[in-house]
Amino acid sequence: MNPRWMLLLGLSLLACSSAPGQSARPLDPPPAATSQAPPPSVPRAKADTSLVPRSEFFGNPDKISARLSPDGKRVAFLAPKDGVMNVFVAPATEPSKAEPVTSETKRGLRFFFFTYDGRGLVYLQDTAGDENYHLHYVDLATKTVRDLTPYEKTRAELIAMSQKRKDTLLVGMNDRDPRYHDAYEVDLRTGKRKLVFKNEQGYQLVADEALAIGVTGAVEQLH
Repeated sequence: MNPRWMLLLGLSLLACSSAPGQSARPLDPPPAATSQAPPPSVPRAKADTSLVPRSEFFGNPDKISARLSPDGKRVAFLAPKDGVMNVFVAPATEPSKAEPVTSETKRGLRFFFFTYDGRGLVYLQDTAGDENYHLHYVDLATKTVRDLTPYEKTRAELIAMSQKRKDTLLVGMNDRDPRYHDAYEVDLRTGKRKLVFKNEQGYQLVADEALAIGVTGAVEQLH
């Protein structure tokens, strides 16, 4: 074919594709960019900035210092009674039935021990914080309390108890010389005491199962 006719044919086809009333098809728009919606925000819990009550640090515990009696029949512990720590005792199999056996109203108790006689317990208590602790005996049947060391300006210390001598306690007392504790045997039934060792050198006192006295190195003077 003549090249001239080929050129004319191409121009004619181009004119037809651009005839009036027709428009070129627009290009498809690019697809819209997709994005994930942000997750819903979770509100943060507001921090508790209130002060911790002082009672959490300095208040009385609910229960403390639990002890089982030598015969295994009773359990005792310290707990508040009218806001003051006292000794409570219950059957070992039913601790929820505990009842107070002491009635301190000013200063809470800190130290107590069951006695081997199976009838009671002893505890140490001072007066108004003077640290002159007295040793008291509680009869669990009657809940009566007796001061075993009723001596003025005297600090008592329980040295030993023994299964072999259940009605006797070995107690240190410093009423003769406030610097040192002498050793006394104290009868639980009568409260009478008997001097068994005069501690003039300030020894630390120990005892065996027969409550026989032994000594170790001298201790620092109390005053």
